[in-house]
Amino acid sequence: MNKYTFMATALISVICGLKSVRADMPYYEDDEEYKHCAQATGRLDKCAHDEMLRNLEAVKRDYRDILKDPTILKWHANLEENTEILRDMYESWSAFRNRMCMLAYVASSHIKPTVDERYSCNLYYTFQHKAQLEGILQLMKIGESKKATGEKTIDPANEVDKTTIDNLNKLIEITHDNRFNSCIQKEPLEDCLQEEIGRSAQEVKDMYKTFITDPYVDKWNNGPNLQRGNYRDMYDSWLAYRNRICQLLSWSMNYALENNDPARFNMCLIMFNRTKTETMKNLYAAMHSLKKEDLENFDETVKKVKNATLARSVTDGGEEIGKAITPLKRQISAGADRADDELVPAYSQQENQQQSPQPETRNKEIPAWAQQK
Repeated sequence: MNKYTFMATALISVICGLKSVRADMPYYEDDEEYKHCAQATGRLDKCAHDEMLRNLEAVKRDYRDILKDPTILKWHANLEENTEILRDMYESWSAFRNRMCMLAYVASSHIKPTVDERYSCNLYYTFQHKAQLEGILQLMKIGESKKATGEKTIDPANEVDKTTIDNLNKLIEITHDNRFNSCIQKEPLEDCLQEEIGRSAQEVKDMYKTFITDPYVDKWNNGPNLQRGNYRDMYDSWLAYRNRICQLLSWSMNYALENNDPARFNMCLIMFNRTKTETMKNLYAAMHSLKKEDLENFDETVKKVKNATLARSVTDGGEEIGKAITPLKRQISAGADRADDELVPAYSQQENQQQSPQPETRNKEIPAWAQQK
């Protein structure tokens, strides 16, 4: 998709004729149906919405294809377990995507982007998820082919294999921060990666704390604090999705390359953390009409913005839109035991007693998108 919104380095796109300034950002080409729709009708919102639906069907097909591929049993030998993990991944991805895009809509509403963020943002995340799943399918096929032929390395002449590995490496190979570079001189790799995961996770949580106190989007939460409301639901669903896609991605990469490198999973977590922080920083910049250089020292910029006065009359803080979002009925487990991933401290005992119980009401039947056809 060859258009990016005000967020020069974000994952959210809109049709405005601008390309990302980051060379490693994914580039997705619109399909012919979209191009025809845009040219014939000029109704870009509808064209983007319809293209999103087409790609969403492809995403569901990719989930089915992953489950139908016998190679998936090399990940977990139990098909029911794989189905459960993928179902949770799809549900958490959908919940995160929907909330992230509604927040983007609130944040960008006063600048009137060419295409409504409710459509362009959903389209971009659907493009992205489809690319992830199709890459994983390719890696599974590469690994199985190598085992069948006895080859130990990827054939450099096979451009499909090379491109697949290169593209998915962008979710795993990262530029480490200075603290990591200092750490690795004296500490084991695993310890330094864990520290970097913790730092990047904290940056994500700090962005949530910034957003819930910003007058443009504070009431979008539809809840009293970060323990309950849209922000908490968005964070928890993103976390559940991140952990599962990184598990599947790192496993398929290890399978294709015939080695078991646990660092791939950790670096995938760091990349997702950084990307999420970057996206929210750019949303913040859009809300306050900031320039790119304002993001270089983000903490100082936030302090200046907070010191500036904003008449509440110019915004409802996203309250109307936030109230229209249905709270999650089922909290999907993060799928990993990492205490530093908690968005806020656990509920106090009194708060827990005040919460109405939410029993597990999930239908255990395989969902329609996952049924093997």
